[in-house]
Amino acid sequence: MKLSFAWLQELVELTVVDPEEIANRLTMAGVEVSGIVCRQDMGDSVVVASILEIAPHPNADRLSLCKVSDGKQIYEIVCGATNMQVGDRVAFAKIGSRLANGIKIKKSKIRGVVSEGMLCSETELAIGEESSGIIVLDSAAPLGQPVRDCLALNDTVFDIDVTPNRGDCLSVLGIARELVALGCGRPKYNDVEARLRRDYAKVVFAASTTGEVPVTVKEPQLCPRYMLLRFDITDMPATPMWMVQRLVQCGLRPINLVVDVTNYVLLELGQPLHAFDFEKVAGGEVVVRRGQKRGEKITALDEVEYVLGPEHLLICDKSKPLCIAGVMGGLDSAVQQTTRKVLLESAHFDPATIRHSSRQLGLSSESSYRFERRVDPQAPPLALARAVSLLAACASVEVVGRAVDYHQAGSTKPVSLNLRLGRYEKLIGHKVAAATARQILTSLGFAVVGKHKDPLKLEVPSWRGDVSREIDLIEEIARIEGYGDMAATLPTTPPDDEVETSRDRLMPQIRSYLSGQGFYELYGFSFLSAKELEMLGRKEAMQILNPLGQDFALLRPSLVPNLLKAFTHNFNHYRQYRAQRLFEVGRTFAKAATGSPIERRCLAALAWQANEPAWQGAIKPAADFFWMKGVLTGLLQQLTHHTIDFVRNDEELYPFLHPGGGAEIRLDGKPLGCLGRMHPEYLPEGCEEPVTLFEIDLERLYSLRQQVSRWRPFSRYPVVERDLAVVVDRQVSATQLAGEIRKVGGALLGNGNAVRLVDQYMGKPIPNGKKSLAFRILYQAADRTLRDSEVDRLFSRTLKQLETRFGATLRS
Repeated sequence: MKLSFAWLQELVELTVVDPEEIANRLTMAGVEVSGIVCRQDMGDSVVVASILEIAPHPNADRLSLCKVSDGKQIYEIVCGATNMQVGDRVAFAKIGSRLANGIKIKKSKIRGVVSEGMLCSETELAIGEESSGIIVLDSAAPLGQPVRDCLALNDTVFDIDVTPNRGDCLSVLGIARELVALGCGRPKYNDVEARLRRDYAKVVFAASTTGEVPVTVKEPQLCPRYMLLRFDITDMPATPMWMVQRLVQCGLRPINLVVDVTNYVLLELGQPLHAFDFEKVAGGEVVVRRGQKRGEKITALDEVEYVLGPEHLLICDKSKPLCIAGVMGGLDSAVQQTTRKVLLESAHFDPATIRHSSRQLGLSSESSYRFERRVDPQAPPLALARAVSLLAACASVEVVGRAVDYHQAGSTKPVSLNLRLGRYEKLIGHKVAAATARQILTSLGFAVVGKHKDPLKLEVPSWRGDVSREIDLIEEIARIEGYGDMAATLPTTPPDDEVETSRDRLMPQIRSYLSGQGFYELYGFSFLSAKELEMLGRKEAMQILNPLGQDFALLRPSLVPNLLKAFTHNFNHYRQYRAQRLFEVGRTFAKAATGSPIERRCLAALAWQANEPAWQGAIKPAADFFWMKGVLTGLLQQLTHHTIDFVRNDEELYPFLHPGGGAEIRLDGKPLGCLGRMHPEYLPEGCEEPVTLFEIDLERLYSLRQQVSRWRPFSRYPVVERDLAVVVDRQVSATQLAGEIRKVGGALLGNGNAVRLVDQYMGKPIPNGKKSLAFRILYQAADRTLRDSEVDRLFSRTLKQLETRFGATLRS
């Protein structure tokens, strides 16, 4: 939220006038000022002048000659605007002036006539994005006064970040209250509020009930207060420049007088207002209701059509929605420059309902931003009075009928709390005097009930919806006293010993190992699109109710799409990098049979290496299946001592892997993940080298690491080496054979590398449909030296078992 320093000074008599000091005090009290912007000073040479005479240019149809006076001297100006007339007060830039947009004014001859300066528009003074002519100032502006003073162009603007629970700080009035509590000045806003209450009674209740607009509130829980006032406006004059200037400073675009006044009140008091063109309200009555059925539509002020449903609160006439309550008005009923009959709405809506409507429709506004964070339920009448007062000062306005004020009984019952000073000392660590606590809380608007000193009985102001417990009162005192001024003390009890879990130990190991292998960690979104889900071969995933877009509509069941997306982007944009190694650790989401979500932490990695000649003349090896298998095997051997197997990939289970180029990873015979070469269909154009990846379920590793690992010493006895080459059907995998060899060998093959595949061959003289697999087997006992006869008997049993199970024959 952007906030004008000069505007603040209208509500607070500041004793601290340094913007930097004010920003620091607000930030230390929990209202962060993220930036301070000082407007460029145009100096004294852009002044208020009066137009004395307007005549046509002798050599140009679209130019005119104006004589203007700054009260001391008369100047002749060549001007292209047509919106001024004799007697108007204008912004006159003398020769030598430097405008806010950087233009320096020089004496110049335009179509044969010398111009002694320039009459300025909003764009040239940087107070508007567009203009229809020069600025026409207030007729009471003193001649010769610098325009910067007249329009407060030398103002300082604060950029304030407000936390979601402090909706009361989203206004000039809210920040003014904070400054008073922080000792930065004395309040003026009490007089302002008192005047507004008088204005409300005078302007609103003095009117006759004749012409009162019928209002029906069908959802009182969602709209506990709804006020509506009808007035007629004779014409729609231009918004005063001082108001335009403040709106622009705060980031709002001027539209027309009525809309600008509603925005001005929103910024000043924090209460959103909305204006309807009464002649566009069918039947002349207003209904506050939910959407009746799915498919009801409204075209909002942003000119986008929205589909509404029963979850949305609407402001309607007899036949159609006029406004999405608390979010944005409808285009059809918007107040235009030609509008003469206006309905002005001031209401209080349920924050959760407005937040849901805004998120579900993907539509946010200044109003919804405030309603979501809760506005003061007592503010609607004051805001209505302020708006009518401003309109009456700027135009000819006639209130028609009395204001309608629907007010649900008990909806604004004040909250009462007790504050125990001993409780404050116990939580904060030091004492606070009852007088100090009373002074701080009353400066924030809390009312002290009775004369009790401890506990203090307090009534919470209506604008502080975030204060509902004693601990909230303690926090208020602590932050105003200043967290930085509190004395540091040691805790009275030692902290609990931190227990390191298997997860805590596992993650550093994984990151250290993969970074050592040249991989870079990726942090991706937890969302994916329906197209990416199809690539994974999944039919369903957890859907997000209010997605940011179609590409973020589902919760990911796999990390693979993120890796592929990052690889594709890097490949297309950074071709100079000839290798990519990426990994991600993150949560995946699946749907249980009951429909509830299941979260699992997974690890995925991807590697690619371009074919390039090395200095020896050879080609650098690509990051192929076996290279990636080696990386994964090395990692798993560090993380677990359990049996790891790789079996042929089920193409239906992992369709994103190349047919015949993938494997399922199994840990103790149960699926752990997948490994393989990426299917070319999903690779970026021009990528000819293999892209390999793996994905594993870390939750299984967590559970296995809970078990106690038993270590045994290295054997001191020699190894007996045997080579075994067998011929089997091509469908039989090396993993199956190696597993059977280990099973027969038992304890003598306890080393993880005791059985290794050393050769695979297909071709003559091996029969068609067959292949030869050769293994190197290392036998070793822990308690003795093995004899050849013992090893021979075991080797023979192994060969016989392979023959029985897989039809293997010894290769001759």
